[in-house]
Amino acid sequence: MERIILDGTTMLTRAAMHDALSEAFALPAHYGRNLDALWDCLTERAESAEVVLTAPEAMPEALFAPLAALFLDLARTGAGWRFTLESPAVQPGRYRHFKGGEYECLGLALHSETLAPIVVYRALYGNGGLWVRPAAMWAEQVNTADGPVPRFRRIEGTKEAGGAENEQHE
Repeated sequence: MERIILDGTTMLTRAAMHDALSEAFALPAHYGRNLDALWDCLTERAESAEVVLTAPEAMPEALFAPLAALFLDLARTGAGWRFTLESPAVQPGRYRHFKGGEYECLGLALHSETLAPIVVYRALYGNGGLWVRPAAMWAEQVNTADGPVPRFRRIEGTKEAGGAENEQHE
């Protein structure tokens, strides 16, 4: 099965999104640059594909949610299409919140009503409560007295977590 990777960091405007879709799927010249036209082009393809959208948290929600809905509907057709989200900012593992608490990121999910990408994570202190947070908020920088820092910083596999320092190689 063909694997088509779409990069959310390049799809910040409607025009840029349709440029990326047109290139990734090699859409015909008559592609109408809207989601109805995309549906028509993709359902007319001879072969299905696995569509992987990376860094969905970078996309404006007004663009991401309808696009995700289209790919989810395509996957439900039974024609072999698959839709997956991935993000370098949201990898399963241990993270430290900028205020000090440690958490285990379980992964990236979609909100059942809005289709917004959300992070599912567990506190590694207290009763180990389960939490969700918008992926864009998880990945953002916050201003502190020491300057901007990541809201959540991955610590798994670092010297700080007691392992070999290999964050950049994951």
